[in-house]
Amino acid sequence: MTQRLAAGLDRQTFANRPERDATSGGLRSALRDGSRMAHDQLDTGFSSLDLGYDGDYAVFLLAHEQGLRWIFDHIDRAAPIPTAQALMPAMLDALGNDIMALGHQPLPQNPSDNAVLLCPWAVDYVVLGSRLGTEVLRRRRAAAVASAQTHTPADSYFALPFDAAMWREFCVMASQVCDRDPVAKRAIADTKACFAAFDLSLTQSRRHMSRAPTEHML
Repeated sequence: MTQRLAAGLDRQTFANRPERDATSGGLRSALRDGSRMAHDQLDTGFSSLDLGYDGDYAVFLLAHEQGLRWIFDHIDRAAPIPTAQALMPAMLDALGNDIMALGHQPLPQNPSDNAVLLCPWAVDYVVLGSRLGTEVLRRRRAAAVASAQTHTPADSYFALPFDAAMWREFCVMASQVCDRDPVAKRAIADTKACFAAFDLSLTQSRRHMSRAPTEHML
């Protein structure tokens, strides 16, 4: 199934980027519109982070690692394999390496609903969209490092390559699925579940860093 995690979930990536007619409409638009409120809430939380400050950057990394791990663990293995599934192990490894470079350890499992089984449309929409938005964040991080706001080299995640054609292919395929198809209702619900898991991970990451900011330093 060829289809396509601020942070990395910048709403401009999804809502404001120019698209050809072939990539809009149908399930593609339904996913964007149906998850907009959950996505906007998450975007507001991540946008408040200063990626040039190691404390905030650690929050970003911890939240993404835990949230992405929750998604990976809850993919519906009986459904077609999401395109994003092949990318996720490298993403998780890179996030883990960056977290440890900052002197921390990944958080325990996200306690979001463990009964959820995520359909491939939701997984690809969230994860591939996240990867597409990472370029903006990579530039923000690079500018922060250049201005000496941070001195810790921990950029394995931002260095990961991504082929934007994967997102475009997802948009084309999703636009061909009717938004009244039964799969659309599940895809929207699963997408909202992914954003909710990331939102919880962001909350937990903030709490972790504020409670013991130096406790896990190496």
